[in-house]
Amino acid sequence: MNQKNSSTGKETQSNMAASTRKTGIRKKLSKTIDRLLPKVLDKLEVWRTTSTLMLKDVENDEIKVQQNALVNICIAAERVAEHLNNKEQQISYCADIVLWASRLSNSTLSGEYQEKLVELYKEKGDLRSLAHALIHGGSEYRSEGDYAHAVKSFLQAKSIAMELNDKSLLKTIEIYLSAAKLGKEMD
Repeated sequence: MNQKNSSTGKETQSNMAASTRKTGIRKKLSKTIDRLLPKVLDKLEVWRTTSTLMLKDVENDEIKVQQNALVNICIAAERVAEHLNNKEQQISYCADIVLWASRLSNSTLSGEYQEKLVELYKEKGDLRSLAHALIHGGSEYRSEGDYAHAVKSFLQAKSIAMELNDKSLLKTIEIYLSAAKLGKEMD
C-alpha cells in the first residue's frame, strides 16, 4: 500500500510541476503577445490606409476583392484594439467595417459591427455619435425592409436628440422615422 501511495504522490507532484510549467509558459506567452500587439495594430493601420488609397487605382472587377481585404484587415485590427482596450481605435475600425461590409452587401456583418459601434459609443458616453450610429443602423434596417427594427433605432436616436436638445438632429430623425413608420404600415 505504501508503494501505491508513494507512486500516486509522485504522479501528483509530477502533474503539479507540469501544470506550473504550463502556467509559466502561458504567462510568458501572454506578456509577449501584449508587448507585440501594439506593433501589430500599427502594421494593420498601415495596411488599412494603403488598401484604402489603392482603391482609386483598382479595376472594377478587383474592387470587391480589395473591399473584402479591407473588411478582414479592419476585423483583425478591431480585435487587437479590443484586446488593448483602445476604444477610440475600436470605434474607428467598427465604423470602417460597417462601411465596407455595407458596400459588399453583407448586412449580417454590417449589422453586427453597427451594434458593436452603438455599444462603444454608449460606453464612451458620446451621445451625438451614438445618435448618428442609431440613425445609420435604422437606415440599414429600413433599406432591408425590417421596419420594426428601423423604427426602434430611430426612436432611440430621437430620445438622444431630445436629451441633447438638438433641434436639427431631431428634425432629421423625424424624417427617417416617418419613412420607417410609413414602410411599416405598408408592409
